[in-house]
Amino acid sequence: MTRCKMIYNIDIAADKLADDSANDSAEATSLNNYIMKILNSQPRMRRKVFMMSRFDNLTYAEIANRLNISERTVEAHIYAMVRELKKMLGYVPAAVMSLLYLSVKLY
Repeated sequence: MTRCKMIYNIDIAADKLADDSANDSAEATSLNNYIMKILNSQPRMRRKVFMMSRFDNLTYAEIANRLNISERTVEAHIYAMVRELKKMLGYVPAAVMSLLYLSVKLY
């Protein structure tokens, strides 16, 4: 393979990778927006507890203490929110869910 042909192939591969990355980013943003809509449609306390857990990385005990509720109530809110997200999202591949868990900080 000539040097020119090899450079041409590398350029094509780089362009494809950039296009794929842009598409993935757009899809992740769209998914994040959809999840935020789901969160915002939930009761205020459920949303607050879930966001404190997932976005602020607080433990159930810390959330319970800050909101003056029991840890069992925190668990119930988290469970209900996760159940609602699963219902609304349907089948989402595990890789997308992992990306989502790490990247949903758009609120």
